[in-house]
Amino acid sequence: MKVIGNPDIDFIKQNPQFTTLRAYKSVYEKNDKKIASKICWSVYFYTEIDDKDNLYGSLPLDDRIKEIQNNYYEDFDPKKYEDLINTYSNYSFSLEKKLYSIHLTKFDELTMIVNKLDMSNDDDLEKYLNIMAKFGKIQENLDKAKKKLEESAKKSNATFGGVKLSVAERRRNRKTSSKK
Repeated sequence: MKVIGNPDIDFIKQNPQFTTLRAYKSVYEKNDKKIASKICWSVYFYTEIDDKDNLYGSLPLDDRIKEIQNNYYEDFDPKKYEDLINTYSNYSFSLEKKLYSIHLTKFDELTMIVNKLDMSNDDDLEKYLNIMAKFGKIQENLDKAKKKLEESAKKSNATFGGVKLSVAERRRNRKTSSKK
């Protein structure tokens, strides 16, 4: 399921397909409509990794959470909305996107750990050296997952059965491929 719309307008009004999912229905039953919408949009901002659709998508998780809290919904706590987050990724992500998202999240977590290490502390220095010894393999796996996601996206845009693309579709495909 693809999320569309304006975060200033009710989430479910613009994305009614989500009313069929228990987690989203529950949020709207337990909260005021305006708060429920903010929660759903916050989950989208937090979970969606595609930065073409989500302006927070390219930020590391810690920064993403802070930006959502500072600029959109100050009470957003991913731990509190774990069920919604899982529901969103289960229904909106392909297998390739889900795997890439997992790798990206773990890479962000590792980066945050490395960033907090104090090189003047022997234990932290040892942790840093151990992480860096494995870093190349971690980066390689992240790159592989991203490549599989990109290949999957290209296949999903392919035509089948000899169908010809319209002029507008060809123009759109040229624009998206030239942005890369």
